[in-house]
Amino acid sequence: MRNIDINSRRLSSTFDLYHSMNHILQEFSHLLAIKDSLNRKNEVVRRKYGQSIFLEIPDNRTCADAGIGDDYCVCSVPVKISSDRADAVVIAPLRLNLSI
Repeated sequence: MRNIDINSRRLSSTFDLYHSMNHILQEFSHLLAIKDSLNRKNEVVRRKYGQSIFLEIPDNRTCADAGIGDDYCVCSVPVKISSDRADAVVIAPLRLNLSI
């Protein structure tokens, strides 16, 4: 339970939830651990991201380490810019899917 308490203040992702569920299955059932998945062509797809929350997550973990895309990273600090800037006038409607 110590690691869960520590990890409650660390960066985690849905990949960690998957690995945590797999960890529970390993500990409390006779099922084999799910190490790899198959894609539609039956090719093995290695799991690159995630770890069980029952193991301590490093405190220096980045969004990239956790498999969290830049658009969803809570580590990024938004920067306020003036709405008069030429680049903001061009980019803002594109980000908002608006036509100008």
